[in-house]
Amino acid sequence: MVKHNHVAIIVAVVIHQVIGFLWYSPFLFLGPWVQGLGKQVSELDMPNPAPFIADIVGWIFACYFISWLVQRLAVETFQQALGLSILLWVGVAVPLMAPHYLFAGLHTNVLMIDAMNALVQLAATCCLLAVWRRC
Repeated sequence: MVKHNHVAIIVAVVIHQVIGFLWYSPFLFLGPWVQGLGKQVSELDMPNPAPFIADIVGWIFACYFISWLVQRLAVETFQQALGLSILLWVGVAVPLMAPHYLFAGLHTNVLMIDAMNALVQLAATCCLLAVWRRC
């Protein structure tokens, strides 16, 4: 029977938000990402809460799925979790992202920045949920 660690899942969602905040900050990839979108930073609709809410809700669902997957596959070590995150990235995230970005005509830099963010997010989530299994 699968028993989710709800505290770890909430922590994973918070960590996801922190990583995203840093990833798309001026200190890391905001400039190249916005440039790849063909926009200026001032054109981003930052006061709109909808993307943030959708991201949080989506990652809550993703974390419960990853928690279930980690338990079903008996992933218990950091190395196993890292391997799972790479498999999810190569087998799910990138194949879903790449055609969408290319059809939308987005610059390859946008795809690379977002894809690497997805890898870091998956690695953090898989590792946290594999190592911190139960309250």
